[in-house]
Amino acid sequence: MTTEAMKKILEYALSTKDVKEIAGTFAVENIGSRRVMEKLGMTYPEDTEYTKFDDSETFKTQTFFRKF
Repeated sequence: MTTEAMKKILEYALSTKDVKEIAGTFAVENIGSRRVMEKLGMTYPEDTEYTKFDDSETFKTQTFFRKF
């Protein structure tokens, strides 16, 4: 369901806005988010980190991109 929703959002963005690239970041352990990004045609170029706004925790993350 998430993949289908994101496809609709991308269709809208591409048809109404000047979108040239999208990016998504997710916690490495979150395999579901990785699969959604792969299904959207996004590719993995880099490891990143994300820290919660309250600095209580930092996660190893991956960032995926897709250019249009």
